[in-house]
Amino acid sequence: MDDKPFIIEGIEVFVNFSIGIEKISTNKYPLINAEYALENSKKMGGRFFSFYNSKSEEIEKTKKEIERLNRTRDMIKNDQIEPYYQPILDIQTNKIVKYEVLARANYEGKIYTPQYFIGSAQKLGLIDSITKIIVNKSFKFFSDKNMDFSLNITRRDLLEDSFSKFFYEKLQEYNINANRVTLEVLENITVGAHQYKILDNLNILKGFGCKIAVDDFIKLDAVFIKNIDINKNDQTVVSAIVSMSKALGIKTIAEYVDVLDILKLKGIDMIQGYYVGKPEPYLI
Repeated sequence: MDDKPFIIEGIEVFVNFSIGIEKISTNKYPLINAEYALENSKKMGGRFFSFYNSKSEEIEKTKKEIERLNRTRDMIKNDQIEPYYQPILDIQTNKIVKYEVLARANYEGKIYTPQYFIGSAQKLGLIDSITKIIVNKSFKFFSDKNMDFSLNITRRDLLEDSFSKFFYEKLQEYNINANRVTLEVLENITVGAHQYKILDNLNILKGFGCKIAVDDFIKLDAVFIKNIDINKNDQTVVSAIVSMSKALGIKTIAEYVDVLDILKLKGIDMIQGYYVGKPEPYLI
């Protein structure tokens, strides 16, 4: 085939092949296995062929990925995504002032953290379904409570025209005052395609009365906090962020807190982590 071009509208087009092969035997799925082998040959480049090998590292990796995708689909379909609540403590008053709502999955008797299903949900295009489940269940949970709480939303949520409408309907359904809710966007939203649509939808949500994390507080990532008692560079970074935040009138929250005294010295306003309390399906 390399030497035999097709002539399409006067243009010579050369075609080459990648081939995946599986023997037809007692195996029930020879075509599916041939597809696995085909994907492997494509990764090797043009003009390769590959026989299916159930023990190859690439096949095992693909099978595990499919298992994760199917498991995540089941979690969402069977309503097994649940909100857990992690307390946030005001350092100065030593009182819990709000909770962060975090997604967990209760699947076949085990509790899964987001690292086991969020990536798969993104690949399946179902990440917005998880957000809506968490919004609905957490709003219902907080409907008879006075505590403030924060929610994570994604770039995909902000690209959905229906999300702000859904969010408003849930505020009304559960009689939640929007100023109790802080929205934290998980990805960078100001760079790339559709940034104006994303910012428009953020403004709609803010118009309901919700707080937006960047506007109202800055969260210091665990990477700066977990070794702050021994890492001088982390201490310097945290001090700089706190100084900037205070100048702007913005509160600071530190995640992954195991030590407290040094954070008090640095002027952090609020903390969350196992020092305060781990995420639970109830309020501590």
